[in-house]
Amino acid sequence: MLKFLKKPWFIITSIIILLIGFFTSIACIKLNNLYKPSFYNYASYISANNRKNLEKQLDYKEFGTINEFNVAISRNQAAAGIGTDSQAIQLIKQDKLKKIDYEKIFGKGIKTPEKFLTPVIWEHLNSYDSFLLTDSYGKMYEKPRHLWEYFVPYYIQEVVIAYNHTKNNNKKIKVEENDSYYEILKKLNKANYKKIGLLDDYRNNLAIGSTRLSQSNNSNYVDKFNEINLNVTENNYKSQIQSFINLIKDSFDTTFKNTKKLLLDGDGQVILRNLIDPNSNVDVAIMFNGDALDAYYSEDNFEQVPTGSITVVSPKHSIYSLDGLIINKNFDTKTLNKYYETIRNSFFKGYELTKFKNGKYDENASVQALEKETFDTKTKEYDYEKLPFLSNFDLINYTPVYRIEYDFIKKHYFVNNNNSLDSEAMGIYDLKATKTNSIKPISFILASIVNAYYNRKIKE
Repeated sequence: MLKFLKKPWFIITSIIILLIGFFTSIACIKLNNLYKPSFYNYASYISANNRKNLEKQLDYKEFGTINEFNVAISRNQAAAGIGTDSQAIQLIKQDKLKKIDYEKIFGKGIKTPEKFLTPVIWEHLNSYDSFLLTDSYGKMYEKPRHLWEYFVPYYIQEVVIAYNHTKNNNKKIKVEENDSYYEILKKLNKANYKKIGLLDDYRNNLAIGSTRLSQSNNSNYVDKFNEINLNVTENNYKSQIQSFINLIKDSFDTTFKNTKKLLLDGDGQVILRNLIDPNSNVDVAIMFNGDALDAYYSEDNFEQVPTGSITVVSPKHSIYSLDGLIINKNFDTKTLNKYYETIRNSFFKGYELTKFKNGKYDENASVQALEKETFDTKTKEYDYEKLPFLSNFDLINYTPVYRIEYDFIKKHYFVNNNNSLDSEAMGIYDLKATKTNSIKPISFILASIVNAYYNRKIKE
């Protein structure tokens, strides 16, 4: 052995260098592989391929309730995610959200999403302007804020009633145009439908309660939907909650404790699966139209359940919820810029194919561009996995908010094997309203109070 290797100083120095190199390597591995900003989303609200793409750069998390996402944003645990319109309003008023860089979503020169969106969705976004004149303390903004500046629309949902007629000897009910939630459920109960599945969404359920609001001692009921206008206050939340409970009890002859006749769950996929599963007693559901459309195509979930086993009806008063991307204000801009492409490639890539003529949306040219991009010459079919937004739609079936997607799906998705159009499926998909009713934002403090009271009352 060489003499200098025996010297203590050399051995010590060598060990120190090795240790420094080792710990530096470990630190680099942690920085490169372990630290990922958190991205929050609802369960089952992105395709498998898009989720894998997102997870390469971001720590993907699913929340059970929207309040979990609110808390994560407030505590800076969430960098970004998919939330709701009314939620975003309160976060904007609290100065928790970062403005969207639309050039990184739709391309150079794009400052707003207006020309990409269907007119009814743009109007829906602008309907919130009156809530963004002041901050959460009531102080006037120097310049009014707009929801679309902080919120990239994803999909819109409508609350509907669906029933599985194959579980009840194919009995169908006759629904009149102005039938309410109460009247439709009453007809289904009379037709011997046995168990109802309810989506546990307290804001939607309060709105349903307002369609048959109790007046005095729960003996007299009046439709107050338009008057209350999907708003919740300290003065009306208790009556809306009790009215919802009474509506379900009086129409379907059940209490919330009776699990033989009622399933309550916050996951729309659970309600969906139970509605179509031949081994489940659930044969009626109040759910979102996207889940109802998925249920309509029941063979995709259960081979033994034929497509068309589900009938979907829309009550007199429509309740809508718009979901979209929001970004935490404290997400460092330099860091965010590295992740914009990943987010775009998981949700929004392909919308830039939208074509315009004289500054106006060109439907034919847009759909043709999308057809060219997705047509598979081998299978002679359109490949929905070629673009992220089509891949997402193919999974969730919620109503698109972007013109090019809405028109492409309407033209191609509902074609039967004999090239005829499935008008029933189209009816579930189609956004019939020229104006949407929007859930009004409330403070997080009031939301916590209302949610706690709601949870207590439905367990009584």
